Amino acid sequence: MKVARDDTGLPSVVADIGATNIRFARLTARGNPGPIVKLSTSAFPDLEAALTHFLKLEGGPWPVRLGLAVAGPVHGDEVKLTNVQWQFSIRGLKKDMNLERIAVVNDLEALALVLPHLNSEDAVLIGEEAGNGSIRAPMAVLCPGTGLGIAGLVPAEQGWRPIATEGGHTSLSPLTEKEMAVWQFLRERHGRVSVERVLSGPGIVELYTALASLEGRQLEAASPEDIVRLALDGESPLAVETIEMFCAWLGDVAGDVALMYVARGGVWLAGDILLTIFEILKRSQFRRRFEHKGRGTAVVAHTPTYLISIESPVLRGCAYLLDLSV
Repeated sequence: MKVARDDTGLPSVVADIGATNIRFARLTARGNPGPIVKLSTSAFPDLEAALTHFLKLEGGPWPVRLGLAVAGPVHGDEVKLTNVQWQFSIRGLKKDMNLERIAVVNDLEALALVLPHLNSEDAVLIGEEAGNGSIRAPMAVLCPGTGLGIAGLVPAEQGWRPIATEGGHTSLSPLTEKEMAVWQFLRERHGRVSVERVLSGPGIVELYTALASLEGRQLEAASPEDIVRLALDGESPLAVETIEMFCAWLGDVAGDVALMYVARGGVWLAGDILLTIFEILKRSQFRRRFEHKGRGTAVVAHTPTYLISIESPVLRGCAYLLDLSV
């Protein structure tokens, strides 16, 4: 990647388009995202309608630059979101919206672009200090949401190169006897157990339902938000066990990702779910499972793990994206 011409003064909008919510922001004169407007994805038939609504609501000048991060793969001109029935043509959107420049990437690619720019105030360490990470070493990021996003960031000749993945669709592996029982329950229910079948918002409900069935307990909640609330309040042993298992499995998968990238620059976590359950996450088995890699333990033992704490880091990644030419 190379730096493009300095056009950060032009009216610019960035958007993080997820299956559940869309976050829009206008870039300030310094190129940073301004106030964030959050809208429900289901409230609009397509991206252009949502963008037009934001622009009318916000009332600023019509943008000439647009940076988009989407929850789905980006290959070629046609973009289709993974967990919502939206698709669009990049060239068509540029023409219809009368844009000078449009940049579109997978949302986890945008998130990965933020990693080298984070400082100690932007993220919190998970587990004991394992090392500061190498400044020019590969990094990785995981973000549980409607699904599980995973991406890498590797040093390039000029700057960094983000690498999008569909790692959320890889197979989940149980380690403990209880996890094996949960895995078997989910396999009988779905035929195959992917990583995001458990490590996502809907996955919290799947875990909770499986544990309740296996232990003969009654369901006390039906949504991830309610399960998380019960776990944080300590009101429900079942909810607490659900979130603790979620964190342990997340550590296992994050450790696998660290091995795949040899991510000595660090493995980063992001997303509203993890920010909400942070008190449980930091005392959970996450870090122990992250390092529990048999012959690969030495590779990950000194890899630091962090939780990104800034608001909407994907939008900041979109801002960096607009100042880069691929």
